[in-house]
Amino acid sequence: MRILCHIVTWNSADQISRSLPYLQGVKTRVTDNASTDNTAELVSQFSDVELIRNSENLGFSAAHNQGIQWALKEGADAVLILNPDAFPTPGAIQKLAETLKENPKIGAITPKILRCDGALQPLTPPIIDAAGMYITTEFRHFDRGSGETDTGQYDTPEFVFGGTGAALLLTRECLHDLAKEVFDEDFFAYREDADLSFRLQTMGWPVFYQPEALFYHVRRVVPENRRALPAKLNALSVRNRFLLQWKNLSLQGHFRALPRTLFRNMVVISGVILQERSSLPALLEALALLPKMLRKRAVIPRRVSPGTAGRWLRQTTER
Repeated sequence: MRILCHIVTWNSADQISRSLPYLQGVKTRVTDNASTDNTAELVSQFSDVELIRNSENLGFSAAHNQGIQWALKEGADAVLILNPDAFPTPGAIQKLAETLKENPKIGAITPKILRCDGALQPLTPPIIDAAGMYITTEFRHFDRGSGETDTGQYDTPEFVFGGTGAALLLTRECLHDLAKEVFDEDFFAYREDADLSFRLQTMGWPVFYQPEALFYHVRRVVPENRRALPAKLNALSVRNRFLLQWKNLSLQGHFRALPRTLFRNMVVISGVILQERSSLPALLEALALLPKMLRKRAVIPRRVSPGTAGRWLRQTTER
């Protein structure tokens, strides 16, 4: 079982030199999106890590797609997508490999992720960052258990809707099926992992949560911190919310979700108009991308009925 790791960096100097030592023995490539700090210089100090430098910031999606194609050409059985501020604990990647051997028909494995601070030190008491991903009938996606104290409540291996792009293992067969645009490059960054999760479910590639594979991650983006986030990130969140719906929401399979989703959309649009006017261009961008999203939607191989895929929609954000 050959697992290759790919990391995308953009001004990631604060964490990348701390996280790379945790990947010793794992063939790793870092694609740097034109960082203006010394990220690339720090990465180049690791002789066993391959560094590729893009001349511009292509975004999370396009840069990871580059790395995935590299990994497939290298003969990877699976590709570990990893954030520069995330790292595995000893034995975690081996556990992912064992899980894949036991479940060869799954498309992706999402590990248990706990939070750490900016120096990559685990928080005490342990706080859950993600135990898989779920999606609500408002078409809002959340990381399971995010912010909860870890008391073992998510220690059961099980199938889930999806996984965060902070740490996600994707199998070779699944990646070949997804073709070259594994992460939708029109999303650029933010919500691209939710879009991927929905496509995996629609295409019949189950996502498995393995809590025995433990990772850590620095969590910066949470809903309650929205006002403190950069305006560009908030705008991407708004725009990509609609792209996610247009590409994946089905009138047939998700009919019960429509009223709540439409209501939430009105809340989002009202909030942009009245409070977050820096995101107004994002609404126009979303409309401009609507035809393209519908074209992409039309070519998704639908091997699972909309109703079956829709079973993942949950009424609330509670566990």
